[in-house]
Amino acid sequence: MSLPETEPRHIRAALFVDFDNIQIGLEQQDPSFAAEFATNPERWLTWLEKQMPCNYPGVGPAQRRILIRRCYMNPHKFSGFRPYFIRSAFEVIDCPPLTARGKTSTDIHMVMDILDSLHESTYLHEFIILSGDADFTPVLLRLRRHDRCNAVLSVGYVSPAYKASCDYLISQDEFVHDALGIRYQEDEGPQIHLDEISEATAGILDRMAARIWEVAAPSEGIEASELPAVYKEFAEFRQSIHWLGFYSLRRLTEALVARRSDLRIVEEDPWRVARAVPAQAAAEPGATEEAAADLLPADPRAELSAWLKTTVSAAKAPVTMAQLAQAMVQHFQERVSNDDWLGAGTFKSLLEQ
Repeated sequence: MSLPETEPRHIRAALFVDFDNIQIGLEQQDPSFAAEFATNPERWLTWLEKQMPCNYPGVGPAQRRILIRRCYMNPHKFSGFRPYFIRSAFEVIDCPPLTARGKTSTDIHMVMDILDSLHESTYLHEFIILSGDADFTPVLLRLRRHDRCNAVLSVGYVSPAYKASCDYLISQDEFVHDALGIRYQEDEGPQIHLDEISEATAGILDRMAARIWEVAAPSEGIEASELPAVYKEFAEFRQSIHWLGFYSLRRLTEALVARRSDLRIVEEDPWRVARAVPAQAAAEPGATEEAAADLLPADPRAELSAWLKTTVSAAKAPVTMAQLAQAMVQHFQERVSNDDWLGAGTFKSLLEQ
């Protein structure tokens, strides 16, 4: 990162918040996450300024100062949260729906303001963008071209191109635990032994494990951040507390994976659940390839159908076709092209098949 003359005592930063994107993403994970984010911005703002790492090349120990604070919000849905941000010295920019389908101009407003900020009289070292919208990828590349640093928060799935374009990716767990101050520690609550699970609980666990197998794509599986939406399909989970008594997402997921030999946890960042070849099949000569082939869907439309059902059922509000189409392309990447839609021509035609 280029510096005006000398190494700064403060990292001068600009913060741009896509409220709708982050709020809805957190709501899908846990309503308490969304409530804390929307009603206590001062807490996570303090974390951004004082605790979020400044590990950029050429920058020594320095404290961050957020000079520009802008929040972009749909006033028709979220106007009740405006006072919380105003009291935290945010400029709140209204981005009402411009179409019958509810499309707002948030992304365009943010892009213009970010590019305008490049030419502020006060030199800005860092741009912090709270949004998981991969449409901002070109903006991150433009910031890099101007030798400015950026930090991005994305809730849920992160596009590989978006992730590669940012200098520092704030993970969802880091933001929830450190910035929001919500902790689901593994040592909270008693440890449940699998042989102590009741018959009723075992039944729901088996059904949930089967559902996880259905939605776990054979190639890459399902990320941890997407699991709560799947779990919420089950009334028993929605009505329970403390993750069905397991006290954390990780513990519950480990219990589900333990109930099936064809599921496994992949320890990556972020961790995920994927299908696995059963040990017995893998031990048989020549059976590995055959068993692995069985994990692949005969028709990719079946996988798309399962994903659509999960996405729509987990949504808290009606989902437009445009939103579904964009989410599908982001989720399935190169396996689904919005130019072809698996030979259907259009997204609508694909849904009708």
